[in-house]
Amino acid sequence: MIHENSLEAYNALDLGPRQKSVLQVYQRYIEPLTDRKVLSVFTGNPWGDLNKVQPRITELIKMGFLEEKGKTKCPYTAVRPRNVRLVGLL
Repeated sequence: MIHENSLEAYNALDLGPRQKSVLQVYQRYIEPLTDRKVLSVFTGNPWGDLNKVQPRITELIKMGFLEEKGKTKCPYTAVRPRNVRLVGLL
């Protein structure tokens, strides 16, 4: 359950609908996520168009909501893409 004040603050953010949707994906997970994992959660398809999420993730990093946190082997492609998480998580 989200506190009413938190919900009001979230709704007051000047974010686009896709930015809000991508940010909600990160709010559901504690661990850092690859862009492809976010796409998989966002659309249900890890092999879709990464342009649906990558620009929004980069924007949210620049805005200070997300941060890059190392690299790890992607379970879908076996490459080492960026891992990103919500700012303020240990």
